[in-house]
Amino acid sequence: MSVLLGLLSIGAVGACFGGLAMLGVWMFKTAQRNRQRRSAWLWSFASGRGWSFVESEPGLVRLSVCAPFGVGHSRSATDVIRGVLDGVPFVSFTYIYRTGNSSDNTEATHSTMVTCVRTPPSANMLLVTPEGVLSGLRDTMGLGDLKLESEDFNRRFHVRTNNARFAYDVLNPSTMHRMLTDRRFQLPMRFENSNLFTWRWEALKPEWVEPHARYLIDILREVPGYTWDRR
Repeated sequence: MSVLLGLLSIGAVGACFGGLAMLGVWMFKTAQRNRQRRSAWLWSFASGRGWSFVESEPGLVRLSVCAPFGVGHSRSATDVIRGVLDGVPFVSFTYIYRTGNSSDNTEATHSTMVTCVRTPPSANMLLVTPEGVLSGLRDTMGLGDLKLESEDFNRRFHVRTNNARFAYDVLNPSTMHRMLTDRRFQLPMRFENSNLFTWRWEALKPEWVEPHARYLIDILREVPGYTWDRR
């Protein structure tokens, strides 16, 4: 009897491991199919607008070391859409990173939609975030907290920069007024490494690509030309 029970126990354990293995294979294949469907959907969306799409572009994770970049581990850039709007090239993608450790079941995956346009060459950094957003960022070390002449603006936005003159040029009275009335400025913006970024703490959605890119292009076009010559 004890031998029979032992055999039954071994069989039950084997069946359990077999079931888990089958479940793992099923989950992997399901994720793979979902990924393929998403890639086909994004490719169709991009190509229909004359833009390009690739599933991943590793070099994009090195665009910056400031949040949402430079956080966590196992970083990747997926869902990469490149295009041109009104003569201005842009790139939009999902930036993925992980925190925690899989060995103790604390690992979590985070996705952020990042959109970027190039600026003229500049070593200046300027971060502008709506009230309440800055607390979630760890990219402000070394940047001074700047207050402007508008109290309404200071209540609504946080400004950090390494060059106050650059910030004043970009955030001129006309731009500050527009930022107080344009709902798009609920999104953050950052000038860094001759790039202008915005991001959203979710994976890329096609319907956000053009609005986010146009948001950055509109900001860039309002920067006075002489700003880029200042050091």
